[in-house]
Amino acid sequence: MGEYVKHLVKIAVPYLVMIVCVVSFVLLSSKSALAALPNTMIRNAPTTISEGQSMESLVVIGHNVTISGTVTDTVFVINGDVQLTRTSHTGVVIALGGTVRHESGAVVQDSISLDFNNTLLNNVLMALVIMVGFWGIRIALSVVLLVVPIFVVLLFRNHLQKSIDLLTQSATRLGVIGLVLSVLVVVVSSLIGLTIIGLPITVILIILLLVIASFGYGVVAFHVGDVLLHDRFKRDEPWFTTLSGAIFITALSNIPVLGWILLFIVMCISVGVSVVRLWQRRIR
Repeated sequence: MGEYVKHLVKIAVPYLVMIVCVVSFVLLSSKSALAALPNTMIRNAPTTISEGQSMESLVVIGHNVTISGTVTDTVFVINGDVQLTRTSHTGVVIALGGTVRHESGAVVQDSISLDFNNTLLNNVLMALVIMVGFWGIRIALSVVLLVVPIFVVLLFRNHLQKSIDLLTQSATRLGVIGLVLSVLVVVVSSLIGLTIIGLPITVILIILLLVIASFGYGVVAFHVGDVLLHDRFKRDEPWFTTLSGAIFITALSNIPVLGWILLFIVMCISVGVSVVRLWQRRIR
């Protein structure tokens, strides 16, 4: 499967780049396309510019080029190599999917080459996988942040008020409690998870922490939505209020760095809400 994908990319990438570059070449040319046509050669075959031959621009697709004459502006080659002999005079030489070689004495303003070898293809594939995976995780996390609090509020709608009162009274204290407990669970899980016997306990602790955080996050999302909406909507629609708060939190959490810090704070407060509420129920 991996070799098939590599082969597919190896075939597709040069032609995609060719399309983009040819369009860019035409659109970004310093002169209009019509003015450039008389002095521009565009070929799809092996090309040789002999000594004494002169032109403004040269575009070759899919074949090698040998230049002994003069190209005053741009040499643009896709899927081919460029050979500049000692008598050549060129402006900017661009080879996509090939190399630029020049003999001693060749005059060239600048040269750019990009060879589509296996190393480059592997790096491109790896970058694409990382990018798609990163965005996939962000999308999945955003969906979780939107869906989980709604389920929590619908399941525990008659048991949320005391938790909301706790959150209203001291969100900072709840955040500190949640932070300490989360760090404690992570440290303990890391220590006992190194053994085969402790691995199931680690999994159980992490799942328990996620469940606790989920309930608290539902309370936090509901409270945030309630603050945002005020009295504009009826309070007998808790799912709508919760969804509004969850959308607000999710949108902010997608801001790089600052959003991640905000989400971490929200999760700490969520854990703190659940733990304090469970502790109060245990005492009673």
